[in-house]
Amino acid sequence: MNSEKTDFFGKAHAVNYDKSAQGLAAIKDAIHLVAKIALFDLPDDSNILCVGAGTGAELIALAQSNPGWTFTALDSSEAMLSVCREKIDKAGLSARCDFHHGYIDSLPDGKTYHAATSILVSQFLISQEDRVAFFQKITRHLLPGGYLINADLARPTDDDRYEALMASWVKMQRYNGLSDAQAQASTSLWDTYVSVLEPCQVEKILVAGGFENPLLVFQTFFIHAWVARAGTPRG
Repeated sequence: MNSEKTDFFGKAHAVNYDKSAQGLAAIKDAIHLVAKIALFDLPDDSNILCVGAGTGAELIALAQSNPGWTFTALDSSEAMLSVCREKIDKAGLSARCDFHHGYIDSLPDGKTYHAATSILVSQFLISQEDRVAFFQKITRHLLPGGYLINADLARPTDDDRYEALMASWVKMQRYNGLSDAQAQASTSLWDTYVSVLEPCQVEKILVAGGFENPLLVFQTFFIHAWVARAGTPRG
């Protein structure tokens, strides 16, 4: 599978994406805060790669806090990237951003970055082999020691805790405006289109992908975030 996202991120999804998650904006903001803290000591002229940039949320958050940084917004969904362009233009940040429609493979060889973000992206790669390769490709575009901010869904090891957390997840979806039936169905694509592994398994994938000592720095329900640094590129 040569894809960071499934093909259901089309126009209808893109135009409603931000609105659909509006009630849970605090979770997104918390992940952005984690990213800002992790990258706090980067040089003033740092270049950041946003993999699966979506509608540009983390890019805008980082750009507004770091006026000297430049960015590449990478997304395989043209519809999502179009919304991203519009939001970044409205925020007055277009001069500091490049937009790349495609996958990591299509980035120019030799293009390197001080840090990369991958927020709820790698979970759409069901094969662990593809997921390792995904992170290896990111590593090859990072400077030695470059940072990765990675967020993915992950599940508890214990089945009882998993079921309890799932009940809270469904309640969260209802809080965000879904009907009970919609909330119950919100995980119906897991294991088919979304890989929800245990945190230790995600960390092993990050290490195999060329990142050293991934540190779990955030969890809300199933959403986990890690900070890691690139070692020697592999693959």
